[in-house]
Amino acid sequence: MKKITLSVFFILIIFNGISENPCHDGYMSPYGEDEDWGIGACKIPMEIEIPIYDTNHNFFGYILKKNWQTTVHNKQSQQVGVLNFNSVTAISHESNSFIKLKKWKNSLYYHFNWKSINGGYLLKKQDLIDNQAYIYSYRDLIIRDDISKHKRYYATERGTPMGVNVIKSCLKLRESPSLEGKAIICIPGNDWESEIKTRVIIKVIQENWALVDVEFIKPTTVECGEEVEWCCDSYPVQEVKEGWIKFIDDNGFPNLWFAVSSSGY
Repeated sequence: MKKITLSVFFILIIFNGISENPCHDGYMSPYGEDEDWGIGACKIPMEIEIPIYDTNHNFFGYILKKNWQTTVHNKQSQQVGVLNFNSVTAISHESNSFIKLKKWKNSLYYHFNWKSINGGYLLKKQDLIDNQAYIYSYRDLIIRDDISKHKRYYATERGTPMGVNVIKSCLKLRESPSLEGKAIICIPGNDWESEIKTRVIIKVIQENWALVDVEFIKPTTVECGEEVEWCCDSYPVQEVKEGWIKFIDDNGFPNLWFAVSSSGY
């Protein structure tokens, strides 16, 4: 009986410590970088070699996703590169990465890694189909729960937290889902060196518009002490504004996105 009581006591201590973790509820910082994301993204299955071609349509080698990296290999199976955030996007800290794709002049192919020095590579559409490498629009990646485990891991009762995916610019929050709607505020991306950060919760989707709550957050340092087992920032919400955001632009680019780097998650 003493053993059971003691075990329950320790469980309660652990649970209480987790529930009071001040590191939770941080602001969201998508990678952003630029608005050249192509038409959508392809989810590459783990440990399957998918053929790739150079921009002259000659067989080059293959890509391989393993140990949470997507690597490029030549005909001799030598690794010649690792895809970075210029060509890959991720859904938050989840290990599944998605290769950004563009249309190619030959409709049998998609273009990827186009920002590399050599101009990137091509993926044949039929090879993707044969290997169950599915292609999704950025809108689908945001709204569909069946594609990613992200929402299950990071969603709260209010919804899935996201961030403004623009660099050195801002995203207008409007009173109605239209470009004619009155602007409430222009929300800066979290790359700006500002004391106040933002987190966006999607509440309702209407075509490419989303009714959202925008939380304005001021990171506050939490000091370590004898009774605190972590050192981090806490993220008290200073203000909340509701309005509409065009979360997908006319080119299919996601104005809101999951955090590749975030604080508090």
